[in-house]
Amino acid sequence: MSTPFSDIPLALIAAYRAGLFFSDADTAYPNAAFVKPADSVTPWARLDVLPAQPSAAFYDSNEHTGFMQISIMYPLNAGAAPSWQMSDDIAAHFRAGSKFKNNSQSVQIVSCGAAAPLVDNGWSMTPITIQYRSMAER
Repeated sequence: MSTPFSDIPLALIAAYRAGLFFSDADTAYPNAAFVKPADSVTPWARLDVLPAQPSAAFYDSNEHTGFMQISIMYPLNAGAAPSWQMSDDIAAHFRAGSKFKNNSQSVQIVSCGAAAPLVDNGWSMTPITIQYRSMAER
């Protein structure tokens, strides 16, 4: 059965795949098997979709909000230019106002931005946060 709780993440993941940023083999999807590149040279990404908790003020609302985080992983000490370029490419694809759809559920992007790189288990990790909203079909 199609629901906002399944269609929203599926729409966002399909939009990520359509962007051709990283192959499926180089992307860690939520609760899916994944093997990190062993060579510490091949960039890869980790994708998480995190719905927001509803607020008591919105019990009668059918609006769903949250964010998708794409953590792009690049080798340490290889320079920041590749991750900056990838961050720009992802932000252009998920620009504010963009809409993506799965089944009858439409998801609108509210904002997209990258934070400063961090070191994560031997990789340079740049988190990209994509805020979304979606009105559930009734």
